[in-house]
Amino acid sequence: MRKRVPLLIVLTLLIVIAGLIIFNFDRLRGAVNKSTGDTDLEQLFDISITREATDDMDNVELGDAIYFTEKGRLYAYSLDNQPLWDIKMSDQVVLQYQAGRLMVAEEAVGNIYILNSAGELQASLLGLGELDTIELVETGQVVAVVRQSKEIRIFDENLIQQAVMEVPEGIILNFHVNHEYNRLTTLILQDSEGELRTSVVLYNLKGEALQVISRPDIAINAYSYRDEILVVVPSGVIVYKEMLTRPVASIPMNNIKSTYLSGTTIFLETGSLDATEGQGELAINAYSMSDRDIEFHNKLAVKYDKIVTQDDQILLLTKNNLEIQTTSGGQVLTKTYPVPIRKATILADGRIVLVFSDRISLNQLKH
Repeated sequence: MRKRVPLLIVLTLLIVIAGLIIFNFDRLRGAVNKSTGDTDLEQLFDISITREATDDMDNVELGDAIYFTEKGRLYAYSLDNQPLWDIKMSDQVVLQYQAGRLMVAEEAVGNIYILNSAGELQASLLGLGELDTIELVETGQVVAVVRQSKEIRIFDENLIQQAVMEVPEGIILNFHVNHEYNRLTTLILQDSEGELRTSVVLYNLKGEALQVISRPDIAINAYSYRDEILVVVPSGVIVYKEMLTRPVASIPMNNIKSTYLSGTTIFLETGSLDATEGQGELAINAYSMSDRDIEFHNKLAVKYDKIVTQDDQILLLTKNNLEIQTTSGGQVLTKTYPVPIRKATILADGRIVLVFSDRISLNQLKH
């Protein structure tokens, strides 16, 4: 005679199995949380996109709206997920937003368009030639590095050329515009008799070279603040005054690996995960250009690929992982997603936008 399994045991097993299925589905579609306290990152909505694994995501921009290209069109969605407008546009573009203006640049041919928030064309410039890099700055000006001529060109908000900067022989690593003092600082990698070194060249926005700082080491970045030039090298931040050849200040730090500028604060990744290397602990530091001082120092558990900041919030991204910190309280939340995070930003209202290869996701911290 076959024994009957009690109904209570059957129901219990079904509940356990259902719970496991739901848990694993959540892991596959969503993310695994680890937070301090009751903080969570709540997903508000997704916008579907299609991107290749190698796409650099320059064709997704987050500002007063969400801008992205998809299948030959440029779309704008509001921050509450309402479609605003769309126009025909190549997918191979760089999108940048500043103060109500959206720059659309086709770097391969040097075509530049300026749109307003309604998607209306305000200015255009065609056939500039292949561009190494291009940036829409806070003043509405556009700064472009032309590949063939190795020139830096500055255009006003109507894309009328204002200045051409002839750069010394070498590779332009990056540039920084100081619109308060009408200065542009560029960092150049040069080969000096078989040895690599870097030079920092300071220009005014008329295109005139004002100062050259040659260094025997490989600088990581250079910035201009007021009448100062800040050169970031692996061993610290070196401060120069305009027209003075010797540094006026030096802030020593342990093994600087990367920098990120937000306002007047330079975020610096320093140290190493391996304490035996003698480079200090791996950490994120905030250096205040106005105070010439370190504002905070937060220890890191892993090396991050990208840092995003807004006010006192810091996003640290590495592959599938997101860590949220504050400048005052350290770690707030860590989250692991099933696919890599390709891009992220913090909106002015504190909401967080994450970009994956298949979707743009708007989220908010829930306490």
